[in-house]
Amino acid sequence: MKIKVEVCAGSVQDCITAQAQGADRIELNNALFLGGLTPSVATLTEAKKHVAIPIITMVRAQAGWFSLH
Repeated sequence: MKIKVEVCAGSVQDCITAQAQGADRIELNNALFLGGLTPSVATLTEAKKHVAIPIITMVRAQAGWFSLH
């Protein structure tokens, strides 16, 4: 049984590298130093132009707590 490998990426180049190294899926984020934020639509669109494997994103609009009040 093959173990699925998901890579956390912070840029389009990270996505390209992850696919080249055999990742099965990418979680694309922005601002990884803040724990990860939702990437821009432009970044996601550009990443999808360069990789064929599935890309998911974190939905988190701000640093800090995960709930918005």
